[in-house]
Amino acid sequence: MSYIALSSHFSGTHTMILKKFSCVLLFAATAALAAAPVRAATFDTITSSTVITDGNATYSNFTYGGVTLPATVTLTTSTSGPTSTITFARTAADWSLSDHGSVITYHVDFATPISSLGLAFTGSATGGATAFVSESVTDPIAHIDYAPIVVMTGFGPTNSTATLNFATPVSSLDIVKSIDTAGVPGDGVSASITSVNNTYTIPEPASLTLLSLAALPLLRRRRR
Repeated sequence: MSYIALSSHFSGTHTMILKKFSCVLLFAATAALAAAPVRAATFDTITSSTVITDGNATYSNFTYGGVTLPATVTLTTSTSGPTSTITFARTAADWSLSDHGSVITYHVDFATPISSLGLAFTGSATGGATAFVSESVTDPIAHIDYAPIVVMTGFGPTNSTATLNFATPVSSLDIVKSIDTAGVPGDGVSASITSVNNTYTIPEPASLTLLSLAALPLLRRRRR
């Protein structure tokens, strides 16, 4: 076999190895994003200077208000594929008629702009009571305000999920969230909220690009 043939053979083999390695890295990057670690904290430990980065989202500028004690309210973040999630819940009992509610504000930046926001909660309501979560969502760059609201009542109607689809992907948002219940406790009258979450989703083509970019540094190290 000639030198040129040998060079061609080794070059072809090297290319095949790189392609296989690239596939392995892409699979590993996908698995890493799909199984990002869950981060949790209570609001007695969270301040306005707290910064939490999880996947595509970076949360900051937190404030907390309301009758519900901050030490009993948890914040949890997670990432699965193209979606970043932030969840609020109680450490023990739910938000209820006797416990009133919470007002939570925060800012969130996205490394890759998102195309949609989801708001949802789990809870219950009976009789004339109401469980509801309302939000003020502001795009600070485009100066556009949105106001999704999710409601559960004891006499209907019920709407425990809401979705905002942005005409143009957004790179940051300011959130003001009100978690509350209303009604007069009594026989057959109750309302509670177990957890509330926001989801922030990257457009699908961008999510694939994000996975490819995550694998690039590893590929470069391999080539060296």
